[in-house]
Amino acid sequence: MAERYARHMGTHLHIAHRGYRTGLGDNTLAQIAEAIRLDCDMVEVDVRRRGSDGELVLAHEKGANLTAPLLRDALALARHANIPLNLDLKQNGLSEQLVRVLREGEMTDRVVLTGGGWEQALWVRHLEPRIRVGFTIPRRHHDWVRALGWAANRLWRFAWTGRVDLLMKAYRIDLVTIQHRLVTPKLVTQVHRGGGEIWVWTPDDPATIARLCAMGVDGICTNVPDPARVAATQRTAIAA
Repeated sequence: MAERYARHMGTHLHIAHRGYRTGLGDNTLAQIAEAIRLDCDMVEVDVRRRGSDGELVLAHEKGANLTAPLLRDALALARHANIPLNLDLKQNGLSEQLVRVLREGEMTDRVVLTGGGWEQALWVRHLEPRIRVGFTIPRRHHDWVRALGWAANRLWRFAWTGRVDLLMKAYRIDLVTIQHRLVTPKLVTQVHRGGGEIWVWTPDDPATIARLCAMGVDGICTNVPDPARVAATQRTAIAA
């Protein structure tokens, strides 16, 4: 796998948010399979630990029931399709279990971790250096300290001065994710200067997506398939 998907492709990544919203249910194996069929570059799913049995499952909210898909099944599906996953961690304390499941599924070099806390992300990187980790910038500026958590004292100077490039280099962060309305050309430049990628969530309007791509954004996490790719997929199906 290329170290940086987007740069290697020479274009932006089209990331299926929760497997796109095509009516098959968020964070379901069926929706992941449909996103793959629609030719996305990567699938984003939410991950948390199910309280009833301790399994890692695909779920956005607390209280995941026994019908929630297992992470290991999603990994097997993605591995078979040769497509990477963006695992958005919805809670802390998953590090050791997550690394174990990724190793068992032979997907350590095919996932990107976002969400969760700093301590968890960096500990995962310590346990398994092949796993890529990203930093999610909060929607509100005053939430920076909360997001930085345990490392706040050491990272304040990076956050408050806006030197995201220094932050990325100091802590070996692979990418930054941010709500699409908050991204700026300056932030894009700083992230690239830090040697990483910048991904945005979740623009669904074609004009907005085009503007973000022109700005230099590397990844678009969206609920809607790329119309051009859908058309190409349909043409291929008709020809077959």
